[in-house]
Amino acid sequence: MILLGLVSMVIFLGMPKLVENMDPEMRAEWEENQKKNPMNALMGGGGAPAASNFDMAAFLAGTSAKKEESSGDAAASTGGGAQQGGKKRRG
Repeated sequence: MILLGLVSMVIFLGMPKLVENMDPEMRAEWEENQKKNPMNALMGGGGAPAASNFDMAAFLAGTSAKKEESSGDAAASTGGGAQQGGKKRRG
């Protein structure tokens, strides 16, 4: 466990030094590859507007803002929509 912590600290402290001492051409290539990285969109780096307004709760619920706006208008026109969806009871 201690070894794992030490290795991660060496990487954490050593990586900026390695990038700092890189050849300018190699550094430009490395930065370009970092921009193309698909994880960058999730981490919020490099101009990712899609990830910046991501709503995890809506994603997990299976809805989105566009669907809510359109269904909200439909619910208002049908009188609240309390009975929309689900099973109907026999009376």
